[in-house]
Amino acid sequence: MESREPRFWLRFDSGPRQGEELPLSSGTNRIGRRPENQIVVSDPSVSGRHAEIRIEGDRLLLVDLGSTNGTKIGSERIEERALAHGDTFSLGNVQVHLSDRSLATPTAPEPEPSSASEVELGRVSADHVEASRRRSVLGLVSGLLVLAAGAGALWWFKRGGGEGTVTAAVSEVPGNLLVDGSFESEGDDADWSARGFAQGLFERDAGFAQSGRLGLGALVAEGESALASSPSFDLNERRGVEASASLWAEDGALARFGIELSSSRGAGPSFLAWAPALARTDGFEEVVLRFPGLPGYDRGRLLVAAHGDGEGAVSVDDVSVVVSREIPPADASFLEVEGHVLGEVASTGVLVRGGRVLFAGIELGCWNDAGFVGTGKGSWAIEETENGMAFGVQGSVAEDDLRVLVNMAIPEGEADESGWIASIGPRGYRSHSNEFSVEDATSLLLGRGIDLVRIGFEQPLAITGQIAGGALELRADLAGTRRFEVQLSFVEERTRANGLRDEARAAERKQDAAAALGAWTSLLNEVPFDGSLVAEAEEARARLLQAGFEEAEDIRREVERARFFELSELFEACYGRARRLRDTYRSTEVEEVAQGILDQVSQEHERHGGGLAERDLARLGAVRAALGSDAPELVEHITKALEGLQNPAQGN
Repeated sequence: MESREPRFWLRFDSGPRQGEELPLSSGTNRIGRRPENQIVVSDPSVSGRHAEIRIEGDRLLLVDLGSTNGTKIGSERIEERALAHGDTFSLGNVQVHLSDRSLATPTAPEPEPSSASEVELGRVSADHVEASRRRSVLGLVSGLLVLAAGAGALWWFKRGGGEGTVTAAVSEVPGNLLVDGSFESEGDDADWSARGFAQGLFERDAGFAQSGRLGLGALVAEGESALASSPSFDLNERRGVEASASLWAEDGALARFGIELSSSRGAGPSFLAWAPALARTDGFEEVVLRFPGLPGYDRGRLLVAAHGDGEGAVSVDDVSVVVSREIPPADASFLEVEGHVLGEVASTGVLVRGGRVLFAGIELGCWNDAGFVGTGKGSWAIEETENGMAFGVQGSVAEDDLRVLVNMAIPEGEADESGWIASIGPRGYRSHSNEFSVEDATSLLLGRGIDLVRIGFEQPLAITGQIAGGALELRADLAGTRRFEVQLSFVEERTRANGLRDEARAAERKQDAAAALGAWTSLLNEVPFDGSLVAEAEEARARLLQAGFEEAEDIRREVERARFFELSELFEACYGRARRLRDTYRSTEVEEVAQGILDQVSQEHERHGGGLAERDLARLGAVRAALGSDAPELVEHITKALEGLQNPAQGN
């Protein structure tokens, strides 16, 4: 009878399944780290969907599925290659041997340990025991020692170590504030918790480990995110902090490492500090965040995030956070304000002023409880400027957003009190309330008096703002912008504002509305950096505009009178007044109203013709005489019309 045993078999010569032999079925046999594969290999060098072996009759085809670390035969990386009995290939770092059991099966060579650490920490085979006995005259003693090691290894596997190959010993980090940064322990005090918005989930598994038995990792599909945070720990506000982790981003996944900082005393809003995102790394890469103690921030939690630009996986292991012996200096400073980038290469910064965090979480793209925002691949560089400092973007910014938490003292009551929140753009100066949105801001003004700060952009940006939890959160679409300025000193601007105020006041005394409006408008749109002057300018401008609207209404009434009595000379007088009103109130709402009157007067004057003053005088005089005292109001209107015709200069 013909044997029903599968014909083709794989033998794993290294990796977590070392020594195992698995049959292949006809059709497609997919290999990878994901559980849905026919053959699951939980090794970090193997991609989620790494390769597949297609069997059609006697023909076998090995196909790479776009894996990160490649599929190789010998040292050659292949995309697809026919296989035959006895061939050996590698999936990442995992060696695999193919055999055809319809042919004579050669005796498998004795596997050699890949490193001394694997012998010490991994698997001890019976062949190694027997070899040890033969190689020494003290075979009995050696055998007993190796058997003792085997017993230790058996104990290790029974407690869970058999889930994966121990590739390296777990190194203890002195002073690590985390209960377990290697993910080997179990218990509530060592668990990393998932964050609410995430669709994916971080889990402990041997396939995510860099050292020891287990690591932490997540598999994400395109558009999915996963975010996990460590147990919280105490921070020293007067000492620096160094947080590090080893990350691996595979296939289409982005990986990111960060820390959440908070204050147990409510000294400021919680915020997330991030290192830039990693994409398609060749293996585990160490990411480090170093920063000084921040005033009021005495609690922390480490974060790891995964996002699927495509289908992929993120692994993290060997995580630590320690108090730094050296306190990093400020990256930039101006007067009493210090600017810090949280890490040598990081996409989050802070501003500290007078022992208080002023701007917390200046984030360039971010993962947060609301979801995934931006790519997070850019990083900050700070430089000092003449009047403050500037944040410049390094790296990718095409899809990144800017998020800033403003931890300034918020005035009681409405936030739109003079000078607290305002913007400047193509449409001039605008004040804002607790929640606002502006599409074309070139500057944002925050605070008042000595606490005033201007955030200036290279081009008009769309910005939203909302006060919540005692802080103002700002978001801006960078739209390719690579730099924004934080202005902290306004000496020259306030001097110019005082000059414009004096100029406007003098113009008002001379009843020169055009000059007064121009000076007040320049103060608001160019140098609105003194709250009291801004308030005076807004009040004066409103008063002048109201006078302009009243003048426009009076001209309209005269136009109606001219139309009713068909007074061409009065039309001409109204035209002159409307033109002067328009020129006085250029670039204001009054200009539009005055232009409308001009258009109306021009049409009426043309329809009735010009030069009819003599005939009009005679006709209106006759009408007034006929009315006598029977219609006093109408007689009064006719009298005014006659005066306008007799003295047209009075209307100019």
